[in-house]
Amino acid sequence: MAGISLDSVYLLNDGTVEACGYNVHGGLGDGTDTDRHTPVILPGVAGVIQVTAATEGAGYLLNDGTVKVCGYNTFGQLGDGSTIEHNTPIVVPGVSGVTQVSMGVYHTVFLLADGTVKACGYNGYGELVNRN
Repeated sequence: MAGISLDSVYLLNDGTVEACGYNVHGGLGDGTDTDRHTPVILPGVAGVIQVTAATEGAGYLLNDGTVKVCGYNTFGQLGDGSTIEHNTPIVVPGVSGVTQVSMGVYHTVFLLADGTVKACGYNGYGELVNRN
């Protein structure tokens, strides 16, 4: 369910994440914009149960139902109410009880435990239509 990615993220058995790739706009979440040709462990990312990656960003669903995101944010696709890119993962405010997360090129979709969907980012083609 993830969008096209220039980065690779790997969920390890212990709930931590390693990542490598292009890393433009901090999409790996390692605190830099430096390309990584070998996987690096992401600091401050633990308890992860699902990963998703997009063109220049990544999302991490945590075992407590919250989501951390990083990377490109020009269209607000990281869900923090800004258009500032983040090169370290931040918790998406106001989103909890998430059971699945998926990032597209310029949007992110959250499936909640009650079956509702939240979405953020670019909606030029109607990709953010809400369904119950």
